[in-house]
Amino acid sequence: MNPEESNFARRSLLLIAWIGVAVILFWPALASVWHLAMTDENYSHLPIIPLISLVLIVQDRKKVRASLGSDRAAGTFCCIAALALWFFVRYFSSGWDPTDRITALTLALLFLIVGGFAFFLGRSALLAARFPLLFLLFAIPPPQFLLDRVISFLQYGTANLSGVFFELTGVPVLREGIVFHLTTVNIEVARECSGIRSSIALLILAVLAGHFVLEGVWRKLVFVLIGIALMIERIPLHSRATSLSLDSFSASCIVRVASSFS
Repeated sequence: MNPEESNFARRSLLLIAWIGVAVILFWPALASVWHLAMTDENYSHLPIIPLISLVLIVQDRKKVRASLGSDRAAGTFCCIAALALWFFVRYFSSGWDPTDRITALTLALLFLIVGGFAFFLGRSALLAARFPLLFLLFAIPPPQFLLDRVISFLQYGTANLSGVFFELTGVPVLREGIVFHLTTVNIEVARECSGIRSSIALLILAVLAGHFVLEGVWRKLVFVLIGIALMIERIPLHSRATSLSLDSFSASCIVRVASSFS
């Protein structure tokens, strides 16, 4: 093993030890994240994100190894940010939703990981691995208030586009918010109809595809925005079909039948 490889191996082991200590310190929060992922489908993507980031870092290891150093300023800043978040959650979050506390603690852990990266591998290596590290943001559970707003946005997006479809097809319908009153049945775009789980999956895939396929920040951003537009449009396609073919409804159907036949 040449000196360069030896230096990289030593720094990597120190970083792994740093991350191990951070994981132990934040183990209760990580256990809560795992529980969320196993019990709530809106968070089922969380466990796979760190594995994807690890694979991406391994793929970029040559870039990381080519620019080793130590950035104490960035590392210290990240550690202070992590400590501040932990302190705030510990003493000022008694009225928070439990999910919001988990979100803040997971973000604090991410700050510690990035701080260790800066301490042991340096700023240039940090920049070389910026995408895998930023991708870890997907491993942070969305706070409940934000998730509720996104679901509401998707519900109304579905309702708006479905309303346009009804108008274009000449189907007689009276709309009240996210409820459609048809001739024989009322249909509500329920919370389950937001498709938030598949929307998050589509967004993650769009980010990954943009990273691997496209060059340039603006092109990648446009690609992700197109993915977001598609995730809004994809949901009404299902709702439109089911609204015109009520026989396909089931107990677990996304669109909820709200009243009986007249």
